[in-house]
Amino acid sequence: MAVKGIDISKWQGDVDLEKVKGAGYKFVMINAGYGRYISQKDSCFEDNYRKAKAAGLDIGAYWYSYAVSAREAEKEAEVFLKAVGKKKFEYPLCYDIEDTSQRGLSNRVIGDMVKAFCGKLEKAGYYAAIYSYANFLTEKVPVECRKRYDVWVAAYGVEKPPYDMAYGMWQYTSTGRVSGVKGNCDCDRAYLDYPAIMKEKGLNGFFNS
Repeated sequence: MAVKGIDISKWQGDVDLEKVKGAGYKFVMINAGYGRYISQKDSCFEDNYRKAKAAGLDIGAYWYSYAVSAREAEKEAEVFLKAVGKKKFEYPLCYDIEDTSQRGLSNRVIGDMVKAFCGKLEKAGYYAAIYSYANFLTEKVPVECRKRYDVWVAAYGVEKPPYDMAYGMWQYTSTGRVSGVKGNCDCDRAYLDYPAIMKEKGLNGFFNS
């Protein structure tokens, strides 16, 4: 059975996550920032994380990429790790790869970027996943990467994503209306028991006993 969640960033402003939880949502994916510099950390990340914890929501995070090489992607991962610090996450840490600047890159370069970013997260003890639109995943991300790493796929206005490989989460709309969020909101469904995975495998700040 799918679990309902949302994803937020500074663009949603002050989100009342207690109301979000009360509306039946179980998790929130929080934008931690973008790019290769800590100055690009999302200005609402710390507050959103604190409020999500207080509301009893499970939490994941994502980092928007502008990288055009594996070295730049690795640097983005380093900054992402710095931004999240020692926090615990019940949901994946995701590599958001969708920028128009990346469309013209070869699939090999995209694959090297995914491996560099996600590999850096895994070495630090995190559960890494890839986020993108279904067509970008299919057309640009090598199959080996989509088999190796979990996928959070975006596809709107459809009964199921037009994506023929496994995925753990689906962002099914960017125009959701959720109590506690002003304006439109991205809404998601999760199909894996991520909190159990993190605790059993000792990932994302949890320690396997």
